[in-house]
Amino acid sequence: MKRIAAKMKKCGKDYYFGRFHHLRGMEYVTLGNRVVFDEFVVFTVWDNLNGKRFTPSVKIDDNVHISDYCNISIVDGLEIGSGTGLGRWTTVVDNSHGNVSFADMNLAILDREIISKGPVKIGRNVWIGDKTTILGGVSIGDGAIVAANSVVTKDVPPFCVVAGVPARIIKDLRPEQ
Repeated sequence: MKRIAAKMKKCGKDYYFGRFHHLRGMEYVTLGNRVVFDEFVVFTVWDNLNGKRFTPSVKIDDNVHISDYCNISIVDGLEIGSGTGLGRWTTVVDNSHGNVSFADMNLAILDREIISKGPVKIGRNVWIGDKTTILGGVSIGDGAIVAANSVVTKDVPPFCVVAGVPARIIKDLRPEQ
């Protein structure tokens, strides 16, 4: 575990790293205190992919729990606020292989340009259910809940519950004004 922490830009105390399935780009990661990565997480932060250069940044605050089998792939940026939990098999990805265009569809996946719609920002005390997918350019507000098996393609307001494919607000937890 200390070997992984030593590769990071900055690493807090009392962290736990399970066995990673794949790990890359730790030099771009700032980790807070009491962060847990459970078993078999795929965590890739890319500064060069298919010949294209990136300047990624990942900041994970205190008391964050990343559960078993999560898949995180970043070329632009990721912020996860304190007290947040990612359920098992969650995917957080800020990049894709090409645009949805006729020209790109005629190229092999690995020959398509890597693009990002922007960094992913997940607020404080957010609960992400199992098997959720969060796409690039999305912000999830503090205290939000994302139901299991959802696909988050748009911003989620603070203290709202979202569910579905694509995820939509199903409940607003904010007190009435």
